[in-house]
Amino acid sequence: MGELEWAKRNVSRHGKQVITHFDELTTSLTRSVPHFVPTLWEELARIFDDSGSPKLAVRAFGKAREFERTYSLPVDLDRHRHALTEFARRGVISAKEMGFEATSCMQRISDPEA
Repeated sequence: MGELEWAKRNVSRHGKQVITHFDELTTSLTRSVPHFVPTLWEELARIFDDSGSPKLAVRAFGKAREFERTYSLPVDLDRHRHALTEFARRGVISAKEMGFEATSCMQRISDPEA
């Protein structure tokens, strides 16, 4: 939580520095608690979006999804659906990431109506 509070205080003046710091934090967390990383990047995306930095929010959201794919993390479909809906409403999902989401959705869910 301290890292997120730090990010909130520094995001408006040092957005790129915040990204760099969270990249380093991700390296550390990957060794012990990799399942925390996507949620951390999602929260950072919210902070960027709330502070008026949508491009950095898109980048942070993309890093969350990329980490899930890279480390083959299990995905809670309900939580994932809520997060995806939230970030789509915020307008911070890139076209590339939406393509990945469409593909992964077809792989995860066998019922087309779901």
